[in-house]
Amino acid sequence: MLEKLDTLSVNQLKCLDELRLILQDCPLLVIPHDNEFLYKFLCLMNWDVDKTYQRIIAFYKFKKDNPKYFLFGPIDVLERMIRSNAKFLLDKPDRYGRWVYIVKVARYVEANNVYEIAQVDDLWFSSILNHPGTIKNGISVLIDAKDVPLRLVSWVTPKHSRVMSQKSEIAPFRITYHIVNSSRAMNLGVKLVFPLLSAEAKKTIHFHHSDWDSLHQWIGKEVLPTEYGGSVTHIDYEKLRERIYRNEAIILENMTYGFVEPEPANWSNQCS
Repeated sequence: MLEKLDTLSVNQLKCLDELRLILQDCPLLVIPHDNEFLYKFLCLMNWDVDKTYQRIIAFYKFKKDNPKYFLFGPIDVLERMIRSNAKFLLDKPDRYGRWVYIVKVARYVEANNVYEIAQVDDLWFSSILNHPGTIKNGISVLIDAKDVPLRLVSWVTPKHSRVMSQKSEIAPFRITYHIVNSSRAMNLGVKLVFPLLSAEAKKTIHFHHSDWDSLHQWIGKEVLPTEYGGSVTHIDYEKLRERIYRNEAIILENMTYGFVEPEPANWSNQCS
């Protein structure tokens, strides 16, 4: 749960009211206008109402323009990818208050297409969106590049790379990426992708290879598996996946938020 909203200052409550009033002029953008929902975006943007409004519009406009990169439907369509453990969230934040999301790129071979890879992220991230640490501290994504097969490089198209980068940049929380280990395919993929990224996106990516001391400066070793120099000797994947299934109702509800489709004929909407 988010921190108690009754502890907010008079100025913060005023910001909530101002943002709610502005959003009323966007009838085609269907999102909750309650304090708890709007708080997450305002906190992310340091309580700047105008910037928060622009961030909300940008996020849902992106979702409208790139629907395949967002899951809309029952989560069991991704069951194979979920159980492949290609991506999973550790059971608690680290010493820096950040959730740690581990990505094993070699296991992407279990995906039917590149869109499933993006959609799985939504399942995990939606399950912790209401945790106060997610908004305040962000998420650390640990990308394990070990043994990535060369055939996955064919999925690294310019369009896909740009879309995934943009999705990360406008997410309703801060994300930093930490790449560990290496492989020929991953090195090739980085050469193809890196020039396509914005300057801001590049700042969020850190390469550690197998230098665990470097990694631990960003991610607390107490939550990491031993294969990354951490203290955790066993991971109960079934228990971790319960976070998704336990929050399925919230995840499905989040899927419904966005711009109305199809847009009514002859409708002039400044927010779309």
